[in-house]
Amino acid sequence: MQYKKTPYIQILITLPDIKLAQQVATELIKNHLAACIQMKPISSFYYWNNELCNSEEIEISLKSIDKHLNAIMDYINNISPYNTTQIIVIPIIDGDKDYLQWISNST
Repeated sequence: MQYKKTPYIQILITLPDIKLAQQVATELIKNHLAACIQMKPISSFYYWNNELCNSEEIEISLKSIDKHLNAIMDYINNISPYNTTQIIVIPIIDGDKDYLQWISNST
């Protein structure tokens, strides 16, 4: 099955606490860089500086369009206290047409 490229993206971001996550969500929505942002607490396990780490974080999932990607990444990298912030971009290859149109209208 082949899919056509759409401008829609989902971005997964991790931040250290709910206060910062809420600040990020407010700014991105207010500036029409994201149509929708959901967040949830997660437990992360990873190696950092050759040490096994475990931390409680907030994962943000946002929906936007690709023309806003650089602005979103710049904002996240400037506000995040992490040296290496998780920012993962997932193309949305298809979805409910009304929902996708809403993303376009909201961003």
